[in-house]
Amino acid sequence: VLLEHGDLLRFGGDAILVFFTGDDHVGRACRAAVDMREAIGDVETPGDPLGISIGLATGTITADRIGQASQEIIVSGPTVDRMLAAESAASSGEIGIDDALAEILPSDVVDATPHTKLLLDDPDIAPLLDDLPEVRIAEGVDPDRFISPDLRDRLTLSVQEGQHRTASIGFLRVSGLGALDDDDRVDALSRLFGSVIDRCGANAVSYLGADVDKDGVKFILAAGVPNRVRTKDGLASALHEIVESEQRLSISGGSAHGAVFAGDLGAPGRRCYTVMADTVNLAARLAAAAPPGEVWTTAAALDRTAGVFETTSLPPIALKGKSMEVTPIRLDVLQAHADEDTITGEVIGREAEIAAVRRLIDHGLAGSGAVVVLTGTEGLGKGTIAAAATQDRAEVNTRLRCTDRWEGIHGIARRLIQLILGSEDVYTAA
Repeated sequence: VLLEHGDLLRFGGDAILVFFTGDDHVGRACRAAVDMREAIGDVETPGDPLGISIGLATGTITADRIGQASQEIIVSGPTVDRMLAAESAASSGEIGIDDALAEILPSDVVDATPHTKLLLDDPDIAPLLDDLPEVRIAEGVDPDRFISPDLRDRLTLSVQEGQHRTASIGFLRVSGLGALDDDDRVDALSRLFGSVIDRCGANAVSYLGADVDKDGVKFILAAGVPNRVRTKDGLASALHEIVESEQRLSISGGSAHGAVFAGDLGAPGRRCYTVMADTVNLAARLAAAAPPGEVWTTAAALDRTAGVFETTSLPPIALKGKSMEVTPIRLDVLQAHADEDTITGEVIGREAEIAAVRRLIDHGLAGSGAVVVLTGTEGLGKGTIAAAATQDRAEVNTRLRCTDRWEGIHGIARRLIQLILGSEDVYTAA
């Protein structure tokens, strides 16, 4: 993609959205697609070989910048819809193209049938570019604003390994953007995005990002990743509140609970935090199947919700990628909101560690100095233990800081001295 001077607009772990513009954008996009297909074929895996399907379309796209403190770029329009349709029609190993591309490309590289049009090979329209483009941040743009608040600190550290976790995943599917004029579309999306960020914060849910969808957009939410949830979670409450409060846009929601693989993916200069697994796919397909104004979930996800709902069990339905029918549960009326204590819950299985930290804190408050070191790989709950140990100690000022390497006892002492002196680099990563 970079060699062909493409712009990576979205990177979701198992899917990317790339934008080509300028001279020979058609040839560069086609060559990048063929090269990506070949690169995937060369990857050796212990199990089944990796597969890839690609959709290409050419035309005008709409990019709306929405939000205030947190912002998103929403890409939509007929060209995006045709690209999604081409990718959906392509099987593994195929590159689907829209009618506009089929008319432009040489006939010897296009396989046209009544239902699909495929790119067979690299159209040798222009020479391959051999210089990587310079990556620059536009003047006056704060890139942190385009990263979810829950992910900003994480993605500024070094690359962290992925983890297999149990989590609740939710999707909000917005459709009908093509029926709105530019001003109404931007205003409605901005208001909705503000509601998404607000409701996520109120229910201890993480906003992970947005993705393209036919005539609309999808917002991805999560509870349990990247931040752990002890007992129940507020995802269902957040989805229901967002859908119920939306008056202008056609919106539906879906959620599922189960095992996911979550972590940082990408190159050092372009990374994202993403979630992958059947749980994610199920949540997305429930959101797509639900009518506007409804939120569908599963029994497993409902069992995890901290809110209290009136629900309706719907007839089983067949969903893509599922060998057996799924029984959706519709969230009807939210009878009781999730409260913070229910969401955070108590820490289970770390009583001895928490007690040990509390004893040292009490010794310190009594005038006896002490140092306790919590070590372990990312995600084991070091910060959770520290927070739980100081929960009932109002006189203790707790500061939690992440570092990608152990600094030793002297490093801890230096940080404490900097904190006391008010040094500006207290939180500078080592």
